Amino acid sequence: MLLVSMTVLSACVAAGRPLRGNPHVERVGNAFRTERVGGGEDCSALCARDGRCESWSWRRCDGKCSLMASSAVRAWAAGGCTGESGTAAQLASAPQYTTVPLGWTAATGWLLNQLKIQADGQAGHLDLFWPDVMDSVWVGGTEDHAGAGHERGPYWLNGMVPCVAFLNASAAVEEPQAAEYLLQGLPAKLPHGTHTTAKRLHAASKRASVLAESVSDQVEKYVWYVVDHQLPNGWLGPDDGFGGAGNDYWSGWNMAVSLLQYADAHSGTAVAEACQTSVFRYLNVTYSRMLTTPLQSWSQVRYQDLVYIAQMLYDQNPLGQEQVLVDLMSLATEQGWSWNDYFNGYGRVTKFYPLMPNTDWNLFDHGVNNAMGTKAGAVGVRLGEGGRVNQSDFENMLHMQMKYHGQPHGVFSADECYGGRNLTRGIELCAVVEQMYSLEVSFHQFGDVKILDLAERISFNALPATLTPDMWQHQYLQQANEILAAYSVTPHVWWTDGDDSTGFGVEPNFGCCTANHPQGWPKFANNVLLMYTSTDGLPGIALAMYGPVSSTMKAGPLSGTQVNVVTEYPFGDNVNVTVTVPGNVQSMPFRVRVPGWATSAVLKVNGAVQPAKAGTMNEFVLKPGVTKFDLELNPEIRVEMGWGHGTTNAASVVRGPLLFSHGLEERTSVVKVWAPFNNTNVNITSDSVWNHALSFDPLNVAASFSFHRPGTPGALPFNISGYPVYITAKVVLLPSWMKRPDVMGAADEPAASPIFCKGNECGAEFEMNLVPYGATDLRIAAFPWVCTSANALSCFQGEHVSSKDTMLTVDYGSVDYGPFTSNLLGNDTMLFRTGDPGQKTMITVAPMIMDANKTLDAITIAYSYQTGYPGSSPGASFVVSLVNILTNATTVAYTSPVLTDYPYKIGGEFSPLVKSTAQINLAVTQPHRIVFHFDNGGRNLNIMTPVFFEMGWSS
Repeated sequence: MLLVSMTVLSACVAAGRPLRGNPHVERVGNAFRTERVGGGEDCSALCARDGRCESWSWRRCDGKCSLMASSAVRAWAAGGCTGESGTAAQLASAPQYTTVPLGWTAATGWLLNQLKIQADGQAGHLDLFWPDVMDSVWVGGTEDHAGAGHERGPYWLNGMVPCVAFLNASAAVEEPQAAEYLLQGLPAKLPHGTHTTAKRLHAASKRASVLAESVSDQVEKYVWYVVDHQLPNGWLGPDDGFGGAGNDYWSGWNMAVSLLQYADAHSGTAVAEACQTSVFRYLNVTYSRMLTTPLQSWSQVRYQDLVYIAQMLYDQNPLGQEQVLVDLMSLATEQGWSWNDYFNGYGRVTKFYPLMPNTDWNLFDHGVNNAMGTKAGAVGVRLGEGGRVNQSDFENMLHMQMKYHGQPHGVFSADECYGGRNLTRGIELCAVVEQMYSLEVSFHQFGDVKILDLAERISFNALPATLTPDMWQHQYLQQANEILAAYSVTPHVWWTDGDDSTGFGVEPNFGCCTANHPQGWPKFANNVLLMYTSTDGLPGIALAMYGPVSSTMKAGPLSGTQVNVVTEYPFGDNVNVTVTVPGNVQSMPFRVRVPGWATSAVLKVNGAVQPAKAGTMNEFVLKPGVTKFDLELNPEIRVEMGWGHGTTNAASVVRGPLLFSHGLEERTSVVKVWAPFNNTNVNITSDSVWNHALSFDPLNVAASFSFHRPGTPGALPFNISGYPVYITAKVVLLPSWMKRPDVMGAADEPAASPIFCKGNECGAEFEMNLVPYGATDLRIAAFPWVCTSANALSCFQGEHVSSKDTMLTVDYGSVDYGPFTSNLLGNDTMLFRTGDPGQKTMITVAPMIMDANKTLDAITIAYSYQTGYPGSSPGASFVVSLVNILTNATTVAYTSPVLTDYPYKIGGEFSPLVKSTAQINLAVTQPHRIVFHFDNGGRNLNIMTPVFFEMGWSS
């Protein structure tokens, strides 16, 4: 008998409303009331009228209805009496925002161009030449047997359904002759206006133009084949157990999302209900199987996507099956991977979040799984306490991702598992689009503007940077500092991906991103305008993300309302919105997002300046008629310091949501040509000099950088030439910054900054143009930097430890760990491993210690250790010093004894916490860092992290 706990949810349905029960399970517990009734709905109604009732069960054999104040859930006994059961409550909260139904909003301007490029590029042709989509088992073929399941057809459809919906809404059904290509299977020579670039070695004239009409045919074929071939038991797709017991669930989830998006594009029609019914039948059989075969492997770590699918159907049209859907959400959460425990470092999981790069591949540190897991808080909060993850947990996830693995483009590194903060570590394209999607879903639930600020940073930088401008080629991995993009790179800087990961082509390294990347731009477009209910209960519309769109509400209380957004953002700084409210709408709230970075924004409503607080959604109540909003964002050039690992402190240049980089000139060579469209896999190399350092005064950034807008986004918005915007920066050549000698084609980590050029260490200062990161294939995006301030102390204005801090905790995220490798002891303790016997090594703690007014009077260190190589001598020891960054003057704060006890063994004991206090009376008006110097003797040490430093200050 399977017994799982059921969390009773907090938000009750309307009193007296009968709910259809769940026929798969009964509720078991102490019944405070038992009656005979005619059916499950009668029992549900009885529960709804009794304030004590939290759950109910009805038995078909004797009509017995049991009401309980609490209960557990178990499957009905095979061969015994069955019935149905339910709870008195459903979902705890509704999202703050929802998307406008697909088909109501049309993309315009550069965004329409981008969606056309996608349809006319690789994504729009996969069903015509790539076996895993064209001949997928999902549509009666024999292919699509790679990855976590039969996932590639569903991945592709998940992006192409909304892409087609936007193109159709935008009246982008051009060149009807293109449809003939689908029928004849021969290339059609069609005029289509797609511009090629110098980097494209295949001519556009050799490809058929596939715009909305033909891509629509591809989508229709997929959707209706899948629905028409749904198995009698409700299973979607092949029911062949591929992936293994407990893991074959995952394959169908993106198909279910695709069908619900298709239903959304046909909302209110019989077509929509047919798709919704198909999805419910699939979720119903999934739930039934999960009662005896729990989620495992990929399905377990991606459980939150199953929960979100059930929530989508619940919100869209639950078909009277709310109870089954809520029970499925609860069961999936119970069986799923606990992201909260993983990130917090405690609880029931077997693996905790890594604080440094992974050396071994595993499911839990896998970048795409973590990007999907980012939405766990948004879906979990709707389940109340039973969801296990809430908004603060979600915020902690983002904080941990960026603190230990963050990259300037807005995503963490994971190549394929977490890769640390080194600037040549990669991020997978799948993780980029999944993180975008998770952030969009999370904003719907939490409404925090910071979420969309990050989503836009990823959308306008990380997404286009890993795709060619015409979207015919993509990388598996991109790097913030990337000087080579090629196949057969070995040895390579990344640890858990293959040799082909940075080449551009059809399926570099692995084909999942080939199929999955099309969701990025359409789902971005679908989050420009959102719907919400104001605190006064009025339905409204919100301008959430910025992009050129035009929308007409086609049904509901806002029917007839029109919103037109005109903007070249992110290449332009102004967003102009015209809202037309029809007479049938007495008043309508309208919200305008102002990003957190837009501290000088000016918002005008019908010409009158209105408050526009940065980092908020600014609400206005509109009456029938036309209202015009003119938002001037007035972004400033920002130099972000602190990128890279440990003491690197590299600088990136940002303006608005755009990251700017030194784009390298490119040389391409063909690796493979694909029939029948002659698209290619290519290596991209460069002879450009790339090792420059920015040169600026942190207190006067404007003197070293200037912004230019020579044009507007063209036919290829993220083209690698003809940039619509760029920034001129002052730089110097830094000859000491070289390629890594131990790997192929990777820049070394930039030298610790700030740099004070001495002798011939730096070249002469000159000006260089920095271009949008998303419009580059090879680039440097995080630079070492030379401080030009006359006052050296002003060069150290970043985060530092001062007299306001009494405690500093040191772990792998806050040190330069040099030659050391990580160890995991008992799967949860992160260690400083001090090297090999005979070595003298060091660790530098990144946070600076500096205070202009107070003296560091005393410092206390607290640590725990093990010793390696038992029996060898002499033992290991270490010294902790404070080093003046400007003068290298050293003050010793602690000298350990020679350590020989607590020998290392798996699961072995660590020493009790060793604490030592030194009176140092050190003036820290200049910046200092803590440095560990290890002398391993004949042994070595494992130092448990974190190491604690307590500071004592005096005036």
